[in-house]
Amino acid sequence: MKANNHPVTQTAWGVSQAYKLAVSSCLILLFASFQQLHAQCRLNEQVFVPGEEIHMNVYFHWGLLMPKAGSAVLYMDESDYNGEETMKQQLTFKTTSFFDKIYSMRDTVDTHYDSDYAPIYYLKKADEDGYFLWDEMIFNYNNDITTVPTKRWDRRRTKIDTTHVVEGCLFDALSVSMYLRGLDTESIAIGDEFPTNFIMGRDVIKVRYRYGGQEIVERGDNLYRTRKFYMDVEDDAVTQTKNALEIWLSDDENKIPIKMRAKLKIGAAEAYYTKSKGLRYPLTSEIRIPRL
Repeated sequence: MKANNHPVTQTAWGVSQAYKLAVSSCLILLFASFQQLHAQCRLNEQVFVPGEEIHMNVYFHWGLLMPKAGSAVLYMDESDYNGEETMKQQLTFKTTSFFDKIYSMRDTVDTHYDSDYAPIYYLKKADEDGYFLWDEMIFNYNNDITTVPTKRWDRRRTKIDTTHVVEGCLFDALSVSMYLRGLDTESIAIGDEFPTNFIMGRDVIKVRYRYGGQEIVERGDNLYRTRKFYMDVEDDAVTQTKNALEIWLSDDENKIPIKMRAKLKIGAAEAYYTKSKGLRYPLTSEIRIPRL
């Protein structure tokens, strides 16, 4: 039997929490001054590309050790919800065979967007070391109010059944990621800040993002030109509220995640881009160095 208080088990759990945070926080808001809330909460339709698929590897960084913890795939395609045509964004994550022996994870997260590219439905299905959990959110827009009935349940009982009501936009942990990709990075300056809110269970999480400028990310033989963003947030899984997460997006028209780093109470979790297909634009941020 695995002991929940075993340091290695706690480490694996920390990696899972950090990865959830890392994925959820690839986001930044740039609101346009539309008259209706639903229009305000819509995303840049240019970031929705049916068939786009992005692969990333996730690592736990602890001192000199940096084992691979798992792999993730972000996928976008046309779908339907309640008989309505939608665009669906999906995230899948699974731990490696090594971490499976400690704390296995098989998570699937879906977000549906309507024809105005605003989030309307969120469903997460989690299998975490044999414990099954579901999260569901339904987004409703009325004037300047967003109402989101939120439920969480396992096989035995309902754990959360509440409704979040806020003025302005409110997002799930996956849909907010698309705002960052829709940002016009040519029009922002280093130090610019972008606050927003997203739902995590019973809580509405307030975060603030800052633009950090251009950087080169190196991973093995691969080099990428990127735009870096910082995130400030309060969460039990991170060691500090300032710079809790760092995000590097490709410095091209795709703006896909190249690297993410979340600080933990023990070490950090890092995610790295590995491959993609179906991108709308060429990945011109990749720097190819001729081999001698």
